Amino acid sequence: HTVLKTSSGKIRRAASREFYERGGQGTRPAPVWWQFARLAWTGALPQMRRAMRAFFAMAYGVYAWAILLTLALPTWSAVAIMNRPARAWPLIRSAARLLLRLTGTPLAVVGLEHLPQSACVLAVNHASYLDGILLSAALPADFAHVFVAKRELLGHFVPRLFLRAIGAAFVERFDAQQGVEHAEDVAGALEQGGSPVF
Repeated sequence: HTVLKTSSGKIRRAASREFYERGGQGTRPAPVWWQFARLAWTGALPQMRRAMRAFFAMAYGVYAWAILLTLALPTWSAVAIMNRPARAWPLIRSAARLLLRLTGTPLAVVGLEHLPQSACVLAVNHASYLDGILLSAALPADFAHVFVAKRELLGHFVPRLFLRAIGAAFVERFDAQQGVEHAEDVAGALEQGGSPVF
């Protein structure tokens, strides 16, 4: 407190000069050890806050994964056993909404009134595998949709069993001739009243 400042931090030059000329009466510098302790504490506080934020973020991540696995395993098993898309979708939708609720993830859906009553094609931005969960939670319960999935997923047991059980359409992305055939399959699903979701 030997350099006088305004509340916004600007140096009060005239007042500081006057204070210095008076010999700085009324102030005594803090001991060096106290100055160092104060500096160390001031530097450590942001680090501690950062560490606490990182800890809570990691703890939340562990919690969210635990909830996801706790819901995913019985949902996957029930869907695989049912093997009927019409019965599987309400279960998937309920599990997806419960996951969002338990993880504190807000879901705001805008524009559902624009979905036509008849079959249509939905092209959705796709950033991660969680998008399928969000879409399942967001789409109306009576919306007959058919997820379109890349054919490579047929090579893996877990997604293959689940996606077949929900009636997903698989498309080839690298072989043009097979891709055309699969596009015709998707068009067939559309003609039968299903709404392909890309």
